[in-house]
Parts: sequence; C-alpha cells; structure tokens
Amino acid sequence: MNFSRRNFSIFFIIVSITFAPLSLAREYELLRAPQSSMIKLSKAWKPFLVKLKKETGISLKLKLFNKRQQFEQYLSTGQYDFLFANPYYSLLVKDKLGYEAIVRSDAKRLKGIIVVSADSTITINNLHNKTVAFPGRNALAASLLVRSILARQGITIAPIYTQSHQNTYLSVLNKSSVAGGGIKRTFNEFKAKEQLKIIFKTPGLAMHPLSIHSRVPEKDKLKILSFIFKLQKTVAGRKILKKIRLAKPVAVDFIRDYKILRDLKLEKFSTIQL
Repeated sequence: MNFSRRNFSIFFIIVSITFAPLSLAREYELLRAPQSSMIKLSKAWKPFLVKLKKETGISLKLKLFNKRQQFEQYLSTGQYDFLFANPYYSLLVKDKLGYEAIVRSDAKRLKGIIVVSADSTITINNLHNKTVAFPGRNALAASLLVRSILARQGITIAPIYTQSHQNTYLSVLNKSSVAGGGIKRTFNEFKAKEQLKIIFKTPGLAMHPLSIHSRVPEKDKLKILSFIFKLQKTVAGRKILKKIRLAKPVAVDFIRDYKILRDLKLEKFSTIQL
C-alpha cells in the first residue's frame, strides 16, 4: 500500500478534526446549594450557562439536590469543580478541599431573621427554653448565625428542623414552634407573611460566593471571571446575574468578606463533616 505524504496529511487532518472537540471541550461541574426547588434553580441558571458556553467555550453542568443532607454528602466528595453555596460551606471547602471563593454579589448583605406570629408579644429574650424552628441545622443566616447569636446572649432554645424556609414559617403559623429562623427574601416570598412579623435581624454577612477548585486551569478561571464582569455592563447581562444571585459582582477578598465566620466559631452549631 502506497501511503503517500498527501494521504498521511489528509488522514492526520481527519483524525485531528474528529478528536479536537474532546481536547477543546472544557466541561466542568457546578454544584449549587439547595435554596429552592431544582426546577426553579435550573431555570434561573440556564441563561447564564448557555451564554457562558457560547462566549467562552466553557460548559458548566449544574449539579442539584432537593435535600440538603444529600447536598452535604456530595459536598464532602470534592468531585465538583465549582460551588455556589453559602459562605460557611465555602469556608469549609476552602479549608478542607482546596477551593477558592472568587466572586460574590455586592447587591445586598446576607441576614438572618427571627419571625413570630403577627399577634405575638414575644421578644428574643422570651425565647429561652422555647421551641424555635429552622430550615436546617447548617443553613447559614437562617440557622447557624441565629443560633450562634442567641447562645452568645445566654438564650437556650429547643430547635426543630423543618427542611425548608417555607416549612419553618408554617411551623410558626400552626403553633408547632413559637418562633422561626429565616431570611428576608424567603420571608417576602411566603404567601402568608402578613400573619407573621420579624422580631430580630442578625448583622449582615457577605453574600454567597462562586468557588473554584485548584485543579481548574487559571485561564478558565479568568475567562469565567471576565465573562461575569462583562455581563454586569449590560442591562440584559445584569438580569442574568440577578437570577443566579450574582448581582453587582465583586472579587472576593477573604479577610474582608468571610473572616468573621471563623471568629463566630459556627462549627459549634454545625453538623457538617468534610
């Protein structure tokens, strides 16, 4: 068989074209904490992910869980390349698994709240030895931060965990608990919020960051950051960022933004094991 240089060149081009997508395709996994339903989160993130792939060639596959316990189990594996979750989760994976928080929203601060029935006269000082509902043990603002502050004030409570913010508010309404922990956004979304009132707000924390594992090449990290800041420059882009809770993005400064979480020693109230 006369395998000429010309034939070899054609063969090489065909092979290169055939296998080029495998080498050029940059596919990563993005783990998103379960703040709302999987359907709602998928819908919110789709415009961002589609546009990211189109403009940078980087494909992020969204990894979602309905239950926080399942999410936390997967969180400990370190198999995902990117993480969008509350600052406490982000701190844990930074310390234990080598992730770096790179960008966050500067649109607002993350605050926990305590709610009671609208007709209640109870204050936080009256919560001693009372049943207080929370969406989960490890929800940062709605649970960890609230419980930490109550403990610092010498207030001992009997916590119950309802698995969601909506269930927490319902627990207060149906008198299963005298108070409940949440955040302002989910409180505003609660259909019967007029039957509740806020009696306490925690100090504000920097919002959820996007974290990246050290195995992701620096060039891809920079491309994603550049893409995010580029979105901020247009009305359409800002709408996309708002949907995924990255409105007004800023680069993370760990000391400035999240060092307070170490000082609060929230691990005393957390059940997460990484």
